[in-house]
Amino acid sequence: MVEYVRVKPINPYGTIGHNLYYTYDLRLDADNTRISVDDDVRRPHLVGSVLPIERQHHKHGADIYRLLNG
Repeated sequence: MVEYVRVKPINPYGTIGHNLYYTYDLRLDADNTRISVDDDVRRPHLVGSVLPIERQHHKHGADIYRLLNG
């Protein structure tokens, strides 16, 4: 579930409302862990939204999460 959304412009000189990059702080349902996911999406997701994510496991290092159908 989305707990917080941060907006980061890809191009600081771009048009307002276009080319925005979002960082989402999410709380996982399985174990209540808090993670951050970055993504370039067409429209922002609201706080409280449930987002589909994919977890990519790595043998040596941190796991990576990404939004599905951002």
